[in-house]
Amino acid sequence: MPNVDPSELNKFTAQILKAAGAKPDYADIVAAHLVDANLAGHDSHGVIRSPYYVRSIEKGELHPSAEPEIVQETASMAQICGNWTFGQVIAKGATELAIAKARDQGLGLVSMYHEGHTGRLGTYAEMGAEAGMASMIWDGCLGGPRSIVVPLNGTGRKIGANPIAMGFPSETYGTVFL
Repeated sequence: MPNVDPSELNKFTAQILKAAGAKPDYADIVAAHLVDANLAGHDSHGVIRSPYYVRSIEKGELHPSAEPEIVQETASMAQICGNWTFGQVIAKGATELAIAKARDQGLGLVSMYHEGHTGRLGTYAEMGAEAGMASMIWDGCLGGPRSIVVPLNGTGRKIGANPIAMGFPSETYGTVFL
């Protein structure tokens, strides 16, 4: 396996996504996320995902320039419709919004739907913890085309992986991630 400089891999991955139709800032966010996933040891969520994203764009399943929109909002909560763009773009914005709301209100809760693959959830837990916040991230998938898990005693793939990630800042123990 060749070793590639992360900054070069980031540029290359962003170029692939831009060539597939991604807005330049979206391509940069997604490429950075994918390379960071590789560097964190989560290769299944790294640049290996690039061909999947390109195919999803070609099939019309992923809209690489769509703008996420806040469809409901209160002082401490928001709901974002991703309009089927990159999950990393939506999740990054959702996490930043949740952090801002938590700073102002003591709690920030943001949900999102109609998004592409969100990538490594640990990234968003890290963002929260780095901001001094306890962070809990869930990604739920009820089933359908993203079904990859066979339920107990099941006969086939029926549900999504439904991962979780949590981050807790601690001056005593250092930041704790689950």
